[in-house]
Amino acid sequence: MSWLGITFRARDSRNSPSWMMAWSMLRCAAMLRSREGLVVGLFLLATVGCRDDTYETVSYKDPSESALADDTAPPISAYDDSLTFRNRIGIQVNNSTKRFRFEVASFRDDGERKDAAVLFPSHAAHLAAHRGAVPSVQTVGTYVKQLDDTIYAGVERAVQDGIAPTLAPKRAILSFALEQLVARRSAASDEAVVYVAAALRLGGGEANVPADLEGRVGNATASFTADAALAKPIGFYTWSDELRAIWSQDRFLQVPLATGDAACALAGAIGADPNTKARYEALVALYSRLTNPVHSSLVDRLGSDTQACLGLGPAAFLSSSRSSETDLFEQLYPGGVPANANLMQDLVDAIRNGKVDLAPKPEDGWYQHQSFALETLLVTDKSEERSKIGFTARYKKRLQEAFQTMLVQHRETHVKQTGTFDVSGPPMPTVPEFRVEPLATVYVRHARSYVFLEKALDDAYGSELLDGGHAVSSSGIEAETLRARIRRARDLFFGLYIVAAFDIGMKPKLERAGDPAPDSWDKLASAADQWLSKLASDPIASADVRVIVPIAQIDATHMRYWAVIGVRTTLASYSFIEGTSMTPPVDAEHEARVALPTEQFLEVTSSLVPPSREEYRALCDANPTAEAIQAALEKR
Repeated sequence: MSWLGITFRARDSRNSPSWMMAWSMLRCAAMLRSREGLVVGLFLLATVGCRDDTYETVSYKDPSESALADDTAPPISAYDDSLTFRNRIGIQVNNSTKRFRFEVASFRDDGERKDAAVLFPSHAAHLAAHRGAVPSVQTVGTYVKQLDDTIYAGVERAVQDGIAPTLAPKRAILSFALEQLVARRSAASDEAVVYVAAALRLGGGEANVPADLEGRVGNATASFTADAALAKPIGFYTWSDELRAIWSQDRFLQVPLATGDAACALAGAIGADPNTKARYEALVALYSRLTNPVHSSLVDRLGSDTQACLGLGPAAFLSSSRSSETDLFEQLYPGGVPANANLMQDLVDAIRNGKVDLAPKPEDGWYQHQSFALETLLVTDKSEERSKIGFTARYKKRLQEAFQTMLVQHRETHVKQTGTFDVSGPPMPTVPEFRVEPLATVYVRHARSYVFLEKALDDAYGSELLDGGHAVSSSGIEAETLRARIRRARDLFFGLYIVAAFDIGMKPKLERAGDPAPDSWDKLASAADQWLSKLASDPIASADVRVIVPIAQIDATHMRYWAVIGVRTTLASYSFIEGTSMTPPVDAEHEARVALPTEQFLEVTSSLVPPSREEYRALCDANPTAEAIQAALEKR
């Protein structure tokens, strides 16, 4: 806590110096004074004692900073009989008039403190070890991240290989362009031949080139392969040889051609056939919708005259996509990232102060919609549930942790494309009971991101892609189509939104195009509730959460990374708000203490060559603490 800019880091009072115990007693007396008056407060302090409300793991800045100040209590809401539901033991519950205080609880003893420091490799493992734990927003996000990987991998495979008879393979565009370039040779076209042929071979395709260019093609592929920071497959692209080849081909094609002449030659070759031109434009549109708009491509060069084309300069066949975070870092650090920069904190601060707006623009893609879903973790006043919940400063820090790790999980799915930066009813319980961390806005925005994704892919490629393409996992091609997989994730998030809304007594607001009709809400909520109750034994929830993504090159040999290092415990404190006070309840029986599975974030500088998932997880296994993992990464 902090007054007048002075930060205090408190520890368990049994091991603290006497001044810290005195501070805790004065703080408790002040709390009681605000409720009962000083005389009564000191009497209670003397007779029943005061709960130690300190917390050792987090220190805070001046609470006048809005992002770190306790919320005021939400207004009292009217009773709404339509929000009555039966809980898991069959009792009717209606929370429409209730309001909730969300806090991070203090440790009562060393056992709780030690338990909170244990890192688990998965949410299922954490839930199995903590009876009564409530699945967190990160539990849900990481679960669906596994589905996201299979969706993205399925799209990659379908686009690469094509779906007969309507969806032509991605490499068909490259093969046609290569034929055109070889047929009309020049210095510029030869440069483009080398570029296209190298990409085709890296992707496992055939590329016939003039004999005098073979050496240059070999040099281009060898040079690319030697650059492990660019060429090494990471994320789900290590699942199969086919996905590894897609990574190599597409990462090579993200590098701009060396000259504007070569870019114009390649654009001219693609534009020589109307069908090939249309397929290329659809490909650029696909990745712009699947992730985010690309930095540069050849689209604006198609059909332009030679002089106009040359004036546009170099371009890539299909570059990486823009993202809010890399755009911010380019603005903040045009001369390169300083060694002491905290990139995640830069992003968090920019979102909180409005410098970065995550709301998707019409041209934005799925990744931006996913990022927008996380916004209210940092700006809680923008959430629907703020009308029912008051968040304390410490809980807002917990939500910031959730934002950080969920963004890492989303970005790792898109890692190839995102690149890096050079009153009525039965008696109510005395404590709140939640089936999932009730951050409703995060769930509904994620659901709508899948509505967006399905329409965007249909618009880009027609129904054949989603109905004929299949999800791809580490085990291979799955039976579920891409459309079915997208809808499964969509419906899960809509169901979780409805569950969270009912748990806090808030009427769902599902009125947008693509939102489920009211007559489907019960079914969606029931399915989500069943899913939540079985999460500890769910094989997808057992997936290893530990991932690492490169975010910015620091110098010639070092890269800055964002990482999720495991799942630990956040001890959440949930209680009802009475009157207008956000102070915690005096009676411990009126506070629910719940273990939330919390992914731990790390920003670290390490080798320029990124570790694969397997290498990174082996490093984490060999180093069981956060400090040890950081030290091991820094030594790479």
